[in-house]
Parts: sequence; structure tokens; C-alpha cells
Amino acid sequence: MLTPWFFEIGRLAWDVHSTAIAVVLFLVALERVRKKEKWTWPDAVLIAGGLAFLTYTYNTGRILGPLFAYGLLLFWRQLAGVFKTWILYALTILPLVNFHLAHPGVSSRRFWETTCFDPAQPLYQQINVFAMRFLEDQSLHPLLVDGDTHLRHHVPNSGGPFLFSIFLLSFVGILIASSSRLSEPWWRFALYALAISIVPGAITNQPFHEIYLMSYCVLLFIFTIPALQWLFVPRPLHFVALWFLVLGTLVQAYFFQTVFWRDGRSDMRQLMFEGAYKQIMDEALTQKKRPIYLETGTWGPAYMHAYWYATVEGESIREFQTLAVGQSPPQGAIVLSSNSDCAQCRVIEHGGLFLLYEKL
Repeated sequence: MLTPWFFEIGRLAWDVHSTAIAVVLFLVALERVRKKEKWTWPDAVLIAGGLAFLTYTYNTGRILGPLFAYGLLLFWRQLAGVFKTWILYALTILPLVNFHLAHPGVSSRRFWETTCFDPAQPLYQQINVFAMRFLEDQSLHPLLVDGDTHLRHHVPNSGGPFLFSIFLLSFVGILIASSSRLSEPWWRFALYALAISIVPGAITNQPFHEIYLMSYCVLLFIFTIPALQWLFVPRPLHFVALWFLVLGTLVQAYFFQTVFWRDGRSDMRQLMFEGAYKQIMDEALTQKKRPIYLETGTWGPAYMHAYWYATVEGESIREFQTLAVGQSPPQGAIVLSSNSDCAQCRVIEHGGLFLLYEKL
């Protein structure tokens, strides 16, 4: 038996981790050629493939993909390879361009729904808003202490999304890379990518949006590498510092797990994760009338939950019929709706954001 919010957690996990995975794969492809005198076409294919994967993941990727591609100019000794990569990357985004031309505004709708930009305001005001948001998302307090204020993204009072000890390593690594490794193109790009990775969060209208800043955390992890290389030099002080960091990591991880398992299933978080849907659907399946009509209401196209739960639990999706937006169900029909109320109906069960009713 699936937990009620399993599907929503899985969807959100893909939103978060697809971008992180894409960034990691792109950096692996780029690291593979860091010391090569010449990038071959296969090298360009791997790097362009990483950029394409990043572009086609979450909304964040459509911003970071082109920005990371532009940052390849930091490998100025490999301009021929960079141009090869740009050509291949441009080919991979042609379907996205074609879709945008065929359906104007669809692919950019989410951007305008969540952005801090207001086209009605003067350009200098929009630049000022972006600059303030960019600095705000670099604040250490949400990164290390508070985390995202959205209940669906983070459990309150469990600490930030980044561990104190790991951040100390990242900070030392940034200092090392900035002071002694700027001659290496890969570390120049890493510093550039770290700064750029804040942009997707800075253009949103929500302070410190963890999902949009997931690539920022990935890049911070990258900078633990030079710090660990420095700490692993066999010196007594380094040994003590390393074990102090390990202990701090374990303590904070234990604290997070304690708070998560205590507060992670609060009523408000269950509401955010649409946890009541499974209970309402189970009640719908006990009704004798078929099909069960799925209505898209105020809280969005939740019909996908019914198809998911039915599939993984061995029920036939033929038990359900999806209503078009605004379409009224037939008289006497059993309706599973993402509305909080209904007209000319008999309410069978109401839970969270969802309603099960019989149309009169």
C-alpha cells in the first residue's frame, strides 16, 4: 500500500534531482577534457549532451544551459572545441525553439508566473530588483539555518539545506581555487558556474527557493575537493580539523533526521503534498457506479494521481474518465474533484484539497 503523498514526493524529487544530476553529468564531461590539448568531436558531443540534458530538465535548466555554454569561453585555449560544442548544443535545442514558435508563451509561462521581473516597470528598477534578490539568495542564514520557507520544500526548524561543516569546506575550497588555481580553466569555470547558479533563484519571486538553487548546492560541493586535498596532507592539525568536521556533520545530520521524522508529516505538509488524495480515491473505488469521473478544479489537474495510484496498485485506469476543463459531469455520476466544493451535488467525502461527490 502506497503512502498518500508518495507520488507528489516522487514528482518533487524529480524536479529537484533532475537538475542536480544534469549539472553533475555536465561537470563530469567537462572535467574529462580539462587537461586535453584539443577537444575532439566525441568530447564536444559529451559536453553538449550534458548541456542539452540540463536544458530539458526543470525550469532551472533552461536558464543554466545557455549560461553554462557561454561560460565555456573560459577555456579560451580550446576555442575550436568550444565552437564544436556550441554547434552541437544549438542543434539539440532546435526542438525547444520549434515548440516555442508553434506554441508561443507556453514554454515561458512558468517563468513569468514565478519571476520577480515586472515588464511594466522601468528596466533600471528590474535590474535593481534582480541585484537585491541575487544578494539575498547568497545569505548564509537561509542556506545554513532556516532553509526554504515553503513547507513543501523544507521541514521548518530542521536547519538549512547545507550542512555547516560542508560549507566550511566549500568556503576553504573557494579561497584555494581563487588564490592558486585561476590558471586552470576548469576551476575558472567552476567559480563562474558557482556565481551563475544563483541566477535561477534570484529571478524568482520567492526568497531562497531551494529547488531553483539546487545547482548552487552542487557547485558548493565541488569546492570541497581542493579543501579536502589540503586537509589530507598528513599534519596533526589537519587531522584534528578533519575529524571535527566529520563529527559536526554527523551531529547536524542526526538533528535533521530527528526533526524530519517528528515534524515531516504535519497536517500542513500533508496538505501541501496532496496527501488526502489516496484516501478520497479509495473511497471512490468503493462506490458501485462506473466510471469515476475526474474533475480538474481550483487545485489543478489532480487526475494524474488517480492514474498513478491505479497503475501501481493493479487497478484498471478504465475505472476512471477525465473531464475536460469546465465540462460538467453527467447526472448521477461519481466525481473525484480537485475543487473544494460543488454545485447540485451530494458530498460523499471531503479531505484536504479534494472532494468526492455525486452529481444530482
